[in-house]
Amino acid sequence: MLGKFIKFKDKNNSNSLMAFQLAEAKEITDILIERIEEKIDILKELEVSVDKKIAILERLVQRAESVKMPSLTRNDRYDEIFYLRKKGLNIEEIAKLLGIPAGEVELVINLNKNKLQANLSG
Repeated sequence: MLGKFIKFKDKNNSNSLMAFQLAEAKEITDILIERIEEKIDILKELEVSVDKKIAILERLVQRAESVKMPSLTRNDRYDEIFYLRKKGLNIEEIAKLLGIPAGEVELVINLNKNKLQANLSG
């Protein structure tokens, strides 16, 4: 009879231990979920902040792109083309650097070969 009582007591203790462990696991889970939710809220706030900063940067880039550099006079442009050619840049590189069509650079060089020869040798 005592053996049955001990088995019942052991079983009861075992159930109590499992119930305690489950309660403890639930408590830990609740704490972790709360922390995760806090982190999600922080990430959402950061996302909003980053989106605002991206929008500001995009506006600044648009504004910067819309600002035009003062245009060079024709002679200044020619001199710049000759200078860059003397430095060894090819037509495409010069055109890209000055923001003008490659055909224009080639035309200026071809029409002013004498001046370019003087610049290259000087």
